[in-house]
Amino acid sequence: MGFAQLARNAWVYADLWLARHLDRAPRTLPILVIMFTDKCNLHCKMCGACDYSPGDHEMLSLEEWKRVVDSAQRLGTQILSVTGGEAMLRRDVYELIAYARGRGMAIHLNSNGLLLTEKNIAQIFQTAKANHAMLLFDEADSLFTS
Repeated sequence: MGFAQLARNAWVYADLWLARHLDRAPRTLPILVIMFTDKCNLHCKMCGACDYSPGDHEMLSLEEWKRVVDSAQRLGTQILSVTGGEAMLRRDVYELIAYARGRGMAIHLNSNGLLLTEKNIAQIFQTAKANHAMLLFDEADSLFTS
């Protein structure tokens, strides 16, 4: 990391600290967490994604998400966290990841891992260029409702 990037990061964090202490909105949005879909293939106790009733709302299209990413880029977003439900249920998740990477954002993908195959792991990290993936591994009996 060069001096310019260090200086930018220092400015972002100083702005966030001032915003909290001066009760104002920050000028930047360093991290954006998006709920790419509310659909999921599990019903984890700690997650509320499955509590939504179908038809209550519509999720954004890929083009709408791209506009969100463009807006986030203008606000200086450096990290995009893609979550859900299960983000891997949307076939266009790879395109969104690649789009955000093309705008200089690091990607953090949250998944329960049940849909991961060798092919889509390669697609996530080699083609779309995600930086990180967080997988849920825990005791199944304590996490899931029946």
